[in-house]
Amino acid sequence: MVFYRKNLLKILTVLGSTIAILSLSCSKPPEPTPTPARPTTPTTAPPATTGTTKPAGDPAAGERVFNAQGCNACHVAKGSGGQVGPKLDGIWGSKVKLTNGQEVTVDEAFTRESIVSPSAKVVAGYQPIMPTSYASLPAQDLQNLIAFIASLTK
Repeated sequence: MVFYRKNLLKILTVLGSTIAILSLSCSKPPEPTPTPARPTTPTTAPPATTGTTKPAGDPAAGERVFNAQGCNACHVAKGSGGQVGPKLDGIWGSKVKLTNGQEVTVDEAFTRESIVSPSAKVVAGYQPIMPTSYASLPAQDLQNLIAFIASLTK
């Protein structure tokens, strides 16, 4: 009976993870957050930072985007979340190894590319299963999301 319960728990855990992944993969693309028009200011993202420099953006607004987009279903942030994707607490400025053997620093450019084109550079030990729908996030939401990830500490 104990053997049966242990196996049932394993099956339910795998099934729950699979359902979470499928629901994220099958969800409709994120709806843009309305932003006020600024006729005199271009709406391009600020230039990317490198290394451990903190990017522009509002981490609190980025946390709202993180939760609204369901990123916490796969990524750990602030000590909780899914285990399917890389843990984000304390990752900013660290070096990560990719599936192709390359080692990169987690900075603004890498983080932006990982959100917009998630299969371009996959962290070793993880599968390229992140949905590509985040490429349509408004520029400010993306910048705030990057600022939130940069703000996470171990």
